[in-house]
Amino acid sequence: MTGGTIPIGETSLKHDLPEPARNVTQVEILFSRPRMTQAFRSKMIQAFGMQGGRDVEGLFYMIQKISVSEIQIDGEVPEGVDITPQNPRIARDDDLPPLVLVKGVNLARLGITRVRASSVYGNRAQDNKYHGVLNLFDGGRNIINNTNWADRLSWLSAAAPRHRVRLSFDKPVTVHSVLLDVLNRNMPAAYSIRISGKAGDRRKILFDSDPIPITLPSQKHDLARPVRNATEIELSFPGPKMIQVSEIQIDGEVAEGVDTTPQMPRIAKEDHQSL
Repeated sequence: MTGGTIPIGETSLKHDLPEPARNVTQVEILFSRPRMTQAFRSKMIQAFGMQGGRDVEGLFYMIQKISVSEIQIDGEVPEGVDITPQNPRIARDDDLPPLVLVKGVNLARLGITRVRASSVYGNRAQDNKYHGVLNLFDGGRNIINNTNWADRLSWLSAAAPRHRVRLSFDKPVTVHSVLLDVLNRNMPAAYSIRISGKAGDRRKILFDSDPIPITLPSQKHDLARPVRNATEIELSFPGPKMIQVSEIQIDGEVAEGVDTTPQMPRIAKEDHQSL
């Protein structure tokens, strides 16, 4: 049995399985660490009065360490098994079967990914370090010359009837969810998701969402089911005013052999497809 991510919002948390898992020989619990969002970084700076990148990043990596005080697994054992509470034994490496981990991949930060925005504020270049499209995919690290610019580095569009950000993939991917970090100023009211794939030489729309209202600084949209064989994702925002978005994360899967090392995507050529 595998489960989805369970948020930890209390100091003591119990998760009941929908049905008992029988004939179990191994239980594995995976923990994920917090992601440095724009909103979280801004709160840290406001709370501690920290300036520059090193203090903020240093504190963030310090709190990324996790600590768990107790784990309890409730269940049943066959008759005859000693149920006297006692400390378990520590397993040797060769006592356990190899672990098969299924890890989510941020498709927006891969070497197979190309990105482009419909506009950049002031008719600036796509790779402008203050307002360009690559600020959407820097993993929340808004660093220039060892200085953390907090929420001042983001994608800032020009005024237009509609705004778009397109991600194209050199190899087909599977898409699970989209996460946006936005700012209170120039905050878009909503966005739509369109996912496309290839059908021969033609492009085929695999998923097309209704407008999704943006109500939180950090907002995740889980697709009802994974969209497979995707080669392009387009996020569309209504105009006419300029908008500001600080980070985009696309969670999903890639084929075996694709390098999943997080890295900046490439900027797509202007003639790739008109935005």
